[in-house]
Amino acid sequence: MNNPTKLHALPILQEGWNDSNDKYKHLAAEALFKAMNRKIDELKE
Repeated sequence: MNNPTKLHALPILQEGWNDSNDKYKHLAAEALFKAMNRKIDELKE
């Protein structure tokens, strides 16, 4: 289940994380990042 589109989302998310000065945007990006990582880990199993 190696989906290249998932890998392309990570740099975009990281860029948004670095550019964001808004607390809520930062929290949303962090939550999305953690959720994506959990999903990727599930798919690896």
